[in-house]
Formats: sequence, C-alpha cells, structure tokens
Amino acid sequence: MAYNPLSNKGLQDLSAAIDRSADQLKPFRKHAFDTMQMYVGKYYGDNDTRGMKQTPLNLLQLAVDIYVQSIAPVCPKFLTRPLVAGIKRQASMLDLALNHVANELNLRDEFQECVMNAMFSIGIMKVGTAAIDDGTLIDATQPYAKCVSLDDWVHDTTARRYAECSFASNKYRMDYELFKGSGLYKKTEKVSFYDDFDVEQHAIKRIGGHDNLSQCYRRSVELRDVWLPADGLVVTIPANDSAVNLRTVEWGGVEVGPYHLLTFAPLPNNVMPVPPVSAIRDLSELANDLMIKLANQSRRQKDVTAYSPTGAEDAQRVKDANDGDMIGVTDPSQIAQLNFGGANAQTQAMLLQLRDWNSYMAGNLDLLGGLNAQSQTLGQDQLLGASASKRMEILRQRYESFAQSVGRAIANELWYDPMIDLPLVKRTSNVGLEIPVRFNEEAKEGDFLDYNIQIDPYSTTHMTPPERLQMLTTLLQQAILPAMQFLQQQGGTLNMAEYLDILSRYADAPELKNMIQFQDAQANNQQEPINPQPSSTSNVTSREYIRRNVPTGGTQQNRDNLMAQALLGQNDQPKQNASLMRI
Repeated sequence: MAYNPLSNKGLQDLSAAIDRSADQLKPFRKHAFDTMQMYVGKYYGDNDTRGMKQTPLNLLQLAVDIYVQSIAPVCPKFLTRPLVAGIKRQASMLDLALNHVANELNLRDEFQECVMNAMFSIGIMKVGTAAIDDGTLIDATQPYAKCVSLDDWVHDTTARRYAECSFASNKYRMDYELFKGSGLYKKTEKVSFYDDFDVEQHAIKRIGGHDNLSQCYRRSVELRDVWLPADGLVVTIPANDSAVNLRTVEWGGVEVGPYHLLTFAPLPNNVMPVPPVSAIRDLSELANDLMIKLANQSRRQKDVTAYSPTGAEDAQRVKDANDGDMIGVTDPSQIAQLNFGGANAQTQAMLLQLRDWNSYMAGNLDLLGGLNAQSQTLGQDQLLGASASKRMEILRQRYESFAQSVGRAIANELWYDPMIDLPLVKRTSNVGLEIPVRFNEEAKEGDFLDYNIQIDPYSTTHMTPPERLQMLTTLLQQAILPAMQFLQQQGGTLNMAEYLDILSRYADAPELKNMIQFQDAQANNQQEPINPQPSSTSNVTSREYIRRNVPTGGTQQNRDNLMAQALLGQNDQPKQNASLMRI
C-alpha cells in the first residue's frame, strides 16, 4: 500500500519531522540573532536595558550595509529572451507583464531583505498565486513574492542539499476572521487563537526585546505551509498542531517549488550556508571592546599640578595666572605638572590594525564602499577596484541567479493563471509613441515550457543621473557619431532636442532647454544631414609626461601604519611624522 502523507499517520510523522528539524535549526537562529543584535547596536528598542554592550565602532554594520547596497541597490528588471523562432511578440508581452508585476509587488524591498538575511544566515523567497497570501488578502489576478524569515522557516535537516529535502515550510500569521470566512480552510475549529499559545513554547524574541506574542488589535491564528516535493503538494497545517490538515493544494508552479534560496557561501553536503558576516564578527566585536577600553582610559585621564608645601605661594601664583602671563616664582622645581591615565598607545595601534584587518577580511571594504583612496593614483585605484570587485561579482552572480529563479517563477504563475488580465503600456522605438495593450489569455500562445523562455535580471547596478549622463555621452561620442553616415543612409537621424532634454534633466540644469531654440519639424527635415566633421587634429601627436612628487600623506592604510608606529615609538623620521598631518 502506498504511503499517504495526508493520512493521520502521515501527518503525525510530518509533525515529528518538523519538530526535529526545528530543533536542529535553533543554533543557526541563535547565531543569526546574536549577530543581528551586534548589527543594530545598543540603542534599538530596549537593547540598552538588556545589558547589551555599546558599539561605538560598528564595523559589522558598515560591512553589511556596503554589501547590501552593492548587491541589490535597485529593483531588478527582467528581460525575456525567446530561444525559438516565431514567439518574439509573445516574449515581449511577457516581459512587460513580468516587470509590471515586479514593480507592483515592490520586489526591490523583498530582494534587499533576502540579501540582508543571506548576510546573516540564508535568504528565502516564497512565490505563488493565491487569493490569500500568508495572512494578507491580495489581488487574485496576480502572483505574490515575499521574503521568509529564518525564524519562520523549517526544512528537512537530514538532507545534504535543498534538492534532497523531503519537506520545506514556513509559518505565518493570519487574521482570524479572514481565516474563518475565506472558505479555503477546513477544520477551522481546531485552530487556536494566536494569543492562546504557550508563551514559553511559541514566543520568538525579536531584535529590540519585543516578542511576536504581544497583544494584537485583532485576533489571529498562526499557520504553516509545508511543501512536499515528492507528492507535489502544499499542505497548510496549524503551527501549534501539525497533525491537522487544513488545506491541500496541488503545486502547479516551477519544479523547485514555492521556495527559492539565496546563499552566498554554500557549504558542501549542507543546506545551511556559511554566513558572510561570520568572517568579520569576531574582529568587529574585538574592535568595539578595544574602543570601549580606550574610551574608558580617556575618561580617566587627568592632568594635575603638584607642589611641595614650601612652594605653596608659588603654586597659587601659577594657578591664578592666565595663559601667556609672566609670573615670578622662588623655585620652579617645586612645582610639576603630572599626567595620570589616558589612552594606551599600544591599544590604539592594535585598534588601527583591527580596522585594517576588518577591511581585508571583508574583501577590501574601504574600496568597495568608496570610503577612501587605496593608492596614490586614479589608475591604480581602478586596478585595485577591479580586483576587489571580483569577490563582489561572485556574490552578485549568486544574487542574480536567485533573482532569475524568482523571476521565472513569477512568469510561470503569470502564464498559467487563466484569470490574469493586466493593462500595460508598450513603448515603441518612435519617440513618445505609447500603445495600450493587455496581457491576458488572448496574448498567450502555446505552453510556457514550449517557449523555453529565459528570464535574465539586468540593470541590477544603481546608476545616478550624472553616471547615466556620462554613459549616454560616451555612447554618443564613441558609437553614434562615428557611425552617423551609415545611420543616415538607413534613414536614421540624431534628435538633438531629445538629447538636450535628457542632458538638462540628468545634469539638473533646466535652463539649458531655454538656451537653444529649434525650428519646426518640417524645417528640420529640410536641413542638410548632419555629418561628423573630420578632426582637424593631426593623427601624429607628441606628448610629454612630467612626473611630480606631491606630498599627500599617502593612503589611509599608510597613515594608519605610520600612526601605529608613532604610537609604539618606532617612527623617528620627521618626514614620515609630518605626513600624518597631511590630508
């Protein structure tokens, strides 16, 4: 007799497996929680009342922020590429629909949250289509994509890789009235209210001290969705009683199921990866300990003036004198200024080294974050940046692969949803021409898998308006103008009015549009075609290179090394000491 996962025996076995795996994941949750506490610092929530140490030099937060901003700065856009002939139009429509839904779902925030979670543990995105999504009533005509916290996640910990997991699940809260009135769930009377749970067993402490069992405005229940890949089912059960089957849905999405994992440092034969912050957590903690120690030493530092009893009158005159006054004393040797305490020079040197080691272990963080120059010249910095970005490029490639998986899952839901009907706007190559279109059943032909459509995320790198203007200007000078003659032979012209409009907007110079006036379109068409004028500069040029030694104090790392040597009494060269004063 075949094993039935939905029988009482099957549900009991599933419940026991979930409990065992949840216990196995507790150390990962604790490490992620403790590291995130260091990230937020003492002054988040009531952390200051819970004995948390100060973090005056939060190197961990600096590293995580730089990585998240570098990996997922903007909402990824998707480009649908047909791999077979004859479906270009349908692929273009799917491309429009996918990017429209990505904006509607605010995927940028969801992706950034997944990247943040992956820095501390693992990033998880849940994708599907339903009238109710994790407790929130949504539009039934479009998919959903939401980040899942490690606190709510449980997978089969006996598996060596995620593809071998016999189950994966996440829990979520849902409004009780919505749960009862949706008509999607059965045996609703067997589900307890969320605030009826045992606090010791079900409350999860959150960052900042509050837990998720606080009094709610409306009553709610806690449910768990369980993905069973061997059976192709998604089973919904109560989070506090896994042996009750509330709902069963046959999965019709992509093969990997509703969950997509983001890992930056996968470990062989383990589902859970190595979190990137683990490489710098100890360094950050030690640097903060030394910083606090130096601060305490500085607070204890004092300068006092000591005098012998026979020199009391001289000491009083010194005390009463103003800066620059000339006073007469009988015996200056009976008065001495003494210094007590102060920051230890060796500790300061050690702190500087820890800062450099933190940047080194994080992959040259100073260069990745643009914090300071790493060399004497721009060219050398660009070479160092290319080397440092290799590590970032690996992380970005893993993120883009994850984003592509999520995008493909959303596109799959769009294609197979018969209720989908999205009003879209298609922009043609003609300037200002927009055509309203709809993505619905009539716009689909064939099967999603028959199209073999590849969905690639692009434009994942944020560009400021000046950077975009520089890119357009470079393309115009190096690609468009040299080929202008061939473009004109094919009927192409350069729209200078549009270029000046872009220039004025990206350069934040609206006055530029009023400085140049254009004739009407008919007069423009009668003008002679624009031909790039040949350069009057001779092809043979003579250059003279002059090297100048300009003292700048060197890079930040060099200045730190000199400072450390000076603190340890090892730098007795006046020129090097003088360089510490240069910026």
